[in-house]
Amino acid sequence: MQNKHANENNIKIYHLASHARAGETLLLKTLNDHPQVFVPLQIFRQENQLDKDFINLVKIDGITEIPTTHTYAKQRNLSSTTTIVVKQGTWFHSHEFSGFCLIRNPLSFVDSMLSYNENEGLNFGLRPYGFKKYRKTFKRLLVWSAQMSSNSLYADISTDNCVISALCTFYNHRLTELLSYNKLITKYEHFVASPDRELKLICGILKLPYNPSITKAHLQYKKETIGHGRNDLSRPIDISSVNKWQSRQLNMSLKIIDLTIATANKAGYFPKYNMDLHHKSNFSLANITITSPPDNTA
Repeated sequence: MQNKHANENNIKIYHLASHARAGETLLLKTLNDHPQVFVPLQIFRQENQLDKDFINLVKIDGITEIPTTHTYAKQRNLSSTTTIVVKQGTWFHSHEFSGFCLIRNPLSFVDSMLSYNENEGLNFGLRPYGFKKYRKTFKRLLVWSAQMSSNSLYADISTDNCVISALCTFYNHRLTELLSYNKLITKYEHFVASPDRELKLICGILKLPYNPSITKAHLQYKKETIGHGRNDLSRPIDISSVNKWQSRQLNMSLKIIDLTIATANKAGYFPKYNMDLHHKSNFSLANITITSPPDNTA
């Protein structure tokens, strides 16, 4: 729902739409360091009910801006020069919105989802074998799936026999939704490799001047300050996690590629990938091109 009486002095609301475990906290932390940006949630570990209520208002009513006289604007001391950026992570937004999308390749998505719960004794096998060992991941997927646009997604995941295929099913569905939005697509892999380039594009969408200092947002936090999603807020933007997925078993990675390549290709992942390579004895995941370099002419 678009506001009927848009006012240039109102505080605009933009969305960072994603599929979870795509580097949202890192990007939101970076944008929040911009003097004209306010991010209500999804940065810090402890979240305020005031901010949660505001996000629900955005989700349910589809508001795209608020006046400076709005209760939330007053409580958060926001001015007409402020731009609000909200994370649209795991729900389908049925209203029109302005913003951009953040995505990540499926190998890294699955690896991050599994790593997040490995301290719970996650088991990669079939359900019900070891079900209790990965039930938190499974329950998280079910909660997210219930907020998506398709009723069949929840049914598909709830009857799946394998946590890997369930994660891939969710990824395929959400990535398809994100691509259908026809918004700027920011790849995590490009963001960490060329932050200035990607942030300039994002600031263009937000209609804000680019401020290079935001790439140093991590300096605002004490060492090992743990934020949303167990992310270290003091960690700088770097490429150290881009290839973490390569530590997984070969068979697992091949299964993820098999289950997601049709959708991932549409987002530019696994360019020129040859499925026949799987059958060669010297096949190595290290030789896979995850994505092409960004177009530096942009």
